Amino acid sequence: MLVGGHVIRKDKARLRRRIAELTEAFPIIAERAGDKAAELSGGQRRIVEFARCLITEPQVILLDEPTLGLDPRASSLVFDSTQMMQRLGVTVLMVEQNVRFGLKLADHGLVMERGRVLLSDSSAALLQRPDMSAMFFGGGR
Repeated sequence: MLVGGHVIRKDKARLRRRIAELTEAFPIIAERAGDKAAELSGGQRRIVEFARCLITEPQVILLDEPTLGLDPRASSLVFDSTQMMQRLGVTVLMVEQNVRFGLKLADHGLVMERGRVLLSDSSAALLQRPDMSAMFFGGGR
């Protein structure tokens, strides 16, 4: 996580505060602090990536396929972590193939195909659309 803090490293007090905030927000960081990244699960690695990005206090963060290659348990960790980012006041812009995952986190969603916007609405409205169900959820809800 300190690697992400290089931008604010000259302000040691600010860096320590931010590390404390993120460790409180993402307890796995403290629990696995002595472990090498290779020893972490896929979901735990994503959380460390998120914390490293958040250390500089960004207003917006882009997540590109955050659940790609993760099992359901790790995806759940990513879901919870993304909600934590939102609670920390960060705007999250996400590109996600797992439509239900993405829309459950989102306020608003866009469905795109080949760079063209097909649908744009609130996430709740998109989740209720019958054509979304046919396109992405196997026809059923």
